[in-house]
Amino acid sequence: MNARVQVETNHDWHDAIALYRRHEFTEYGRDDVSVYMALALGQV
Repeated sequence: MNARVQVETNHDWHDAIALYRRHEFTEYGRDDVSVYMALALGQV
């Protein structure tokens, strides 16, 4: 099974989004309020 960490932040909180991207999180969804990002951890 592949494990991953998922996070959610406000779409207008640019510093938080930049922090997650610097740590290799990728965006997998977005809506009117939030951005959803994940970091793959590999096999567990």
